[in-house]
Amino acid sequence: MNPEIIQVLILLGVTMILFASEILAVDVVAVLLLLYLTISGILPIEDALKGFGHPAVIGVGALFIVSEGLLRTGALGFISNNLMKWSGGNNKVLTALILIIVLVSSAFLNNTPVVAMFIPVVLGTCLRSGLNPSTLLIPLSYAAILGGTCTLIGTSTNILVASIAQESDPSIQLGMFEFTKLGAIIAVIGLVYLLTIGHR
Repeated sequence: MNPEIIQVLILLGVTMILFASEILAVDVVAVLLLLYLTISGILPIEDALKGFGHPAVIGVGALFIVSEGLLRTGALGFISNNLMKWSGGNNKVLTALILIIVLVSSAFLNNTPVVAMFIPVVLGTCLRSGLNPSTLLIPLSYAAILGGTCTLIGTSTNILVASIAQESDPSIQLGMFEFTKLGAIIAVIGLVYLLTIGHR
């Protein structure tokens, strides 16, 4: 086996251990790995830097900026303050409202910032309603994943796939709502499951 392949496999194993152990932040580990691969000559510097200008990376970064804007303008505070009123004090309706809002939001924003933004909203709402936070936090992440499947920008995976597909064949143009028909069906089925069988 090629020594470079062995080296990369060892690095991959070390990276997985560091990710799992959380000794260092995930982004720090990723940058250190990239630096090592570049300095050692395994990865050409052109390839190492190419990723930072990739449309998928820029797109995901832009979605994080939009999410931060929503957070700073107090839009989420408005939602949090009115959830109890909208639900009429009914915990099942409250759960449904939270999951629907998260699902729709994650269709147009990246999943990670959506979940990060709504965790404080959910915790605050649970505190006021007397709900156990654990009954909402896991469904929250699932709702974000389901919503993300509905549009091109809903999840970074979709953006990456669209970008790679276009690079391989310029005639392939995946539109914003290319995945919506199938994604919406999956999202509705998943939401019904979370509100019925999956709700504990």
